[in-house]
Amino acid sequence: MPRPIVFVLGISLIVRIIAFYIVDDRTFSSDETHWLKMGFHIAEGGLLSEKAGTFRPPLYPLLIAWCYGNFDDPIVFLRLIQIVLSTATCWFLYGIAKELYGLTAGILAGIIFSFYPLCVFFSAVLMAETLLLFCTGLVYWCLHRYCLFPNFIRAISIGMCLAFGALCKPVVLVWLPGLLAVIYCKCENRSRLLHVFSVLITLCVIILPWTVRNTYVTGHVVPISTNTGINFLVGNEPGSTGYYRDGIDYWAMANEIADYENDPVLRDKRVIRAVSKEIWQQPLWFFRMGVLK
Repeated sequence: MPRPIVFVLGISLIVRIIAFYIVDDRTFSSDETHWLKMGFHIAEGGLLSEKAGTFRPPLYPLLIAWCYGNFDDPIVFLRLIQIVLSTATCWFLYGIAKELYGLTAGILAGIIFSFYPLCVFFSAVLMAETLLLFCTGLVYWCLHRYCLFPNFIRAISIGMCLAFGALCKPVVLVWLPGLLAVIYCKCENRSRLLHVFSVLITLCVIILPWTVRNTYVTGHVVPISTNTGINFLVGNEPGSTGYYRDGIDYWAMANEIADYENDPVLRDKRVIRAVSKEIWQQPLWFFRMGVLK
């Protein structure tokens, strides 16, 4: 490994350790508490814990549960793991940029990520963003390797990484059509369809066990989580500006839209249906909000 990237990774690590000490035990969002509760319930009651629920995707809570089960101070170790994951993401960006545009580009990509404020901040707080960035970086690193030399194994690896990304936050699936298009175009032989379908099958096979778990716990088929509605609502609510508005009680708005339905699956479906109806009636408005988001 060239010395410059060792230096960049060292800087990235140091910056995130400093952020770790600055943040300390402060919290910045109620989401942090919710992630920790789900992880704790999984650690305490196992994968089939009804208390863990289905609102959040499982990958980050599973990491939290693992920390609870293996360390005396799980929160500290969770943050340390996030520091390592964030630094590893820096290496993915370096590797892709270096092979595409040379060593200087790789170093610049690593430096930009090392000091990018949001990436540094999220490495220290107890939210899934750092894990999501790691999974996303891994997906694109695998895709880059595939583009250099397309083969079946590398296509499978893309599907695996994409599945873990989706289990961290399903929003990563927004990129699926583009990824499949690249795979189809880069494979210049008769196996291109096999490679595309291998990504999709791998993706589904890895997600399936959690879908089965959700079906057992809720009695409904829930592929990953039941937070699609609330996330869909944010930025698409009446009077939306395309941004998250701190003065808006999105939970109250979602409950009102869902007629205060207690079943989380049915509530999620009602919110999705209501927001989709608004989008159908005002597609240009939705497109504008999407660009802003």
